[in-house]
Amino acid sequence: MSDVARIRLYFGICLTLLIIAAIAPLASVWWFDVFKPADESLGDWFSRSGAITTIFSLLVTSVSSEALRGLVIPGTMPDLDKIGLYNEFEPRFSWCEKLALVMTILGTFVWGYGSMML
Repeated sequence: MSDVARIRLYFGICLTLLIIAAIAPLASVWWFDVFKPADESLGDWFSRSGAITTIFSLLVTSVSSEALRGLVIPGTMPDLDKIGLYNEFEPRFSWCEKLALVMTILGTFVWGYGSMML
């Protein structure tokens, strides 16, 4: 697999993880409430979705760092093609990491206080 294809695959994975992290709290209340045990409140079910948001957001940071890891290796002679690819995709992965940080904070807040929110 070429470096370009590998980087694009990792970027697609990051976007997919961010979408799942964003949709999880909404989906827990609107679509997946049929899976909720009868003795649990909707607030508890919503609170659990915060854990999904947090975990998937943290996975984004891991995937994005893994994607750029082999392009520029400190202490070695850089490959100009890889530097160009790094410069092209680094801002995208940086944006994903910043959004993942916000989603992690929001997910943790929902995880801890979601039952009180509903």
